[in-house]
Amino acid sequence: MALTKIPANLLDTSSGITLGDSKKIRLGDGPDLDIYHDGSNSYIEDLGDGVLFVKASSGIYFNGKTTDEPLARFIENGAVNLYYDNNLRIATSSAGATVDGTLTVTGNLDITGDINSYNVTDLDVTDKTITLGAGQTEANSGGSGIIIDGSSASILWDETNDEWDFNKKIHIGGETYFDAGTRHYTYDDQANFWSLYTNTDDTFRFNYNGSGDDEIVINTSGNVGIGETSPDRQLHLTGSGTNDARIKLENTSASYYAGLVLTASAKEFHVGVGGASVAAGYANSLYIHDATAGALRATIDTSGNVGIGVTPAAHSSLFTALDIDNTALTAFNDVVGIWEANTYYDGSNYKYRANGYAGQALINNGGEFQVKQAVSGTAGASATLVQNFTITNSGSVGIGETSPANLLHVKASDAGIAPHSSAQIVLERDGTNYLQFLTTAAGTSGLLFGDTNDIDVSKIYVDHNTTKMTFVSEASETMTLHGGNVGIGTSSPSSKLQIMGGTSGVDQISLSSNLSDNTTKYAGLVMTMYTNNTAALIGAKAENGNTSLFYGSSGSDHRGVTKHIWYTNSNYNSTSGNTERMRLDSLGSLIIGNTAEPTGSNGGGSAFITDSVGRRNLILATTSTGLIDIANFRNPNGTVGTIRTNGSSTSYYTSSDYRLKENVVTDWDATTRLKQLKPSRFNFIADGDTTLDGFLAHEVQDIVPEATHGTKDELDSDGNPEYQGIDHAKLVPLLTKALQEAITTIDDLKTRIETLEG
Repeated sequence: MALTKIPANLLDTSSGITLGDSKKIRLGDGPDLDIYHDGSNSYIEDLGDGVLFVKASSGIYFNGKTTDEPLARFIENGAVNLYYDNNLRIATSSAGATVDGTLTVTGNLDITGDINSYNVTDLDVTDKTITLGAGQTEANSGGSGIIIDGSSASILWDETNDEWDFNKKIHIGGETYFDAGTRHYTYDDQANFWSLYTNTDDTFRFNYNGSGDDEIVINTSGNVGIGETSPDRQLHLTGSGTNDARIKLENTSASYYAGLVLTASAKEFHVGVGGASVAAGYANSLYIHDATAGALRATIDTSGNVGIGVTPAAHSSLFTALDIDNTALTAFNDVVGIWEANTYYDGSNYKYRANGYAGQALINNGGEFQVKQAVSGTAGASATLVQNFTITNSGSVGIGETSPANLLHVKASDAGIAPHSSAQIVLERDGTNYLQFLTTAAGTSGLLFGDTNDIDVSKIYVDHNTTKMTFVSEASETMTLHGGNVGIGTSSPSSKLQIMGGTSGVDQISLSSNLSDNTTKYAGLVMTMYTNNTAALIGAKAENGNTSLFYGSSGSDHRGVTKHIWYTNSNYNSTSGNTERMRLDSLGSLIIGNTAEPTGSNGGGSAFITDSVGRRNLILATTSTGLIDIANFRNPNGTVGTIRTNGSSTSYYTSSDYRLKENVVTDWDATTRLKQLKPSRFNFIADGDTTLDGFLAHEVQDIVPEATHGTKDELDSDGNPEYQGIDHAKLVPLLTKALQEAITTIDDLKTRIETLEG
C-alpha cells in the first residue's frame, strides 16, 4: 500500500522524518530497497532482482566520518581513485592504472601492453602466473618478454621455437656465467671453475676444472648421481676411500630439526635429528616421525639407547637399551641380554617407568635364563624384582626356585628339604601340595609311563564320566578306586578293599619287609580305629632269620586290640548265617565254640580261661549229661586216648584194646622189678617249702622205661638242660602185678599157717 501521508508523530520540523532502530524505509513493490539503522550500523539494502545504481552529476566521493579522509572517488568521465590511510594507492587514467606501492596479485595477471618500471617498488605474484602477450602468437626474438630500457639487453619468449632468448651473457653472482656455447662456467678466483653441460647421452653434467669423472650427473630418467656417472636411483651417491658416500643435513638452531621427509601412498615419515631445545624424544636424538599419524615411531639417543614408540628411559651408562613402549632390551656386566617391562636400571637401583607392575627376562653369561617380577609400584620408585622363573644352562626349569637341580622344580614355598636327585618333576610347598589335571566332565586325565618298548606300558587315569581312578600295568587293569572303595583285580569294588584273584594257585596277598639283614623287621595289616589311633590286626615278625605271626600290637606305636573274633559260614556265597567260632579276649582267654566261658549251661565249647593268678585253665564243656567224649587224643595210629564225662564224673582213657596188642604175656616177675624202685621224698628247687612223694625219673627209666621220657643230664644245642619227666600211671601195671604176686604169696602162707595150726 502506498504511503500518501506521513503521520505527524514522525515529522520533526527541525530534523525531518524520524524512524526508530530497525524501522525501515521500504521502496518498491517487491519490496526492492530498504533503508534503515539497526542500532549499530546503517544499511542500504537492495532486495530486488535488478542493479543498484548510485548516480551523481560530477562524481561520487566516499569519505571517513571522523577525519573526513578520502576513501574512494569516482569522477564522471574521469579517474577512479582508491586510498589507504589518506594516501592514494590506485589511480586510473586514460592510459591505464597506476599503483603506488606493492602490487600483490593472487590471481592471474594478464598483460597485453607494456609494464613500465618507473617508480614501481615491487611486483609480488603469490602462487600464480604473469601472462605476457595474452592471446598473441610471438615471433622469433620479438615476442613477449623483458626489455631493459636504454640498452639492447632483453629476455624474450620465442613461441615458434618454444624457447627463451637471452641476447646477453648471463651472470649469476660471483663468477658464474652462461654463454652461447655448449658449456657454462662458474669461477672462484679465475683459476678453478665448474663446468655445466649436456653430454651426448643427453645427461646433464657438472664437472670441476674440466678433468676426471663428472662430479654430478642427471640422466634422462631424472636420476641424480653424485660421484656416480650412471645413477639408477633418483639420488645415487658413490664414494671411494676417504671420499665416502654420505649426506649431511645440518641445522645450527637448537630449536629446529635437520632431516629427510619421505612420502608415498599418502603416507609421510620424517627421519632426522632434533636440536637440544625441541620436544622430548626428538631432542639430541635420531628420530623417525610418522607425520601422517602425528606420532613418534622410533628414537636413538646420544647414549645409544633405542626407543620404539616411546622415548628411551634414562638408563644407566653401563649398558644400552632397546625400549619398546614401556619395555626394554638391555645388556651389561655379567648379563648377555635383558628384556624389561616398566622398569629400568639407573646405575644403582631398578625403578618403575610408570605406575603398575614391572618385570624383566634375562640371559646371563652363565647361559641361565631368568624371569623376574615386581609388585605394582609408582613411577620413579625403586622396584624389587623377584626371580620367579629360571632355566639353567643344563635345561633345568625352576618356577619359584632359583637354582633348580631337577628337570622341573615348582616351588610355592620352602618345605625345608632337598628334592631327590632322580626326580625329574618336583612340586614343593610348605603345607598342602597338589598336582592337578583339569579336563571336561566327560574327559579322561592321568599319567602315562612308557619305555623304549611301549610308550604307555603303565598308566594311572581318572574317567570323569564315572569318577573312577584306574591303575593299568601291561594293558591290564590292576587296581581301581571308586566311591571310597579299592578294587584289586576288579574294576567295580563293592567294599572298602576288594581283591579278586584268578584261578592260579599263586593268587595271594603278600606283605613283605626287607630281610636282607638280621635286624628285626615287620610286615602286616593295620586298621585305623579312630582319629590318630590305630590297632595292628595281623603282622609278621622276622628276627635273626626266624619269622613269627602275631595278632594285635606288641609295641607302643598302636593301641591294643581288645578282642579277636573268628566267624564262619556254611555257605561261602551268603552274607547271612555268619557264626562266631572263636574269640581271644583282652585277658588272653581263648574261647572256641562259645561267645563266653563255656559252662555247658550256656552251650558247649572249649576254652583256655585266664584266672586271677594268671593261669590258663583248660575248659572242655558239653551240653550233655550222659556219657560223652570230651577230649580225644590221636596220632597216625588212631585214637590213643579219651576223656569222657558221665553225669557228675570224668574218666580218662588210654587205648588198650586187645586188637591193638600182640605178644601178650601174663607170667612175669613184677615183684623183683618193683623192689628196684626207690620211692623218695623231696621238694622241687623252685618250691622249697613243699615236700612230695615220688621218684627220680632216671632211677625209674631202667626199671619201667615206658613211664619216663628224656635222658639223664641231657642238654639242648644252647647248653640248656632238657629235663626228664615221669608218667606215674605207667607204674600201675607193675604195681598191680606185684600186688597179685604178693597176694598169691599171702594166700599160700595163709594156707600153710592154717594147715600147721589145724
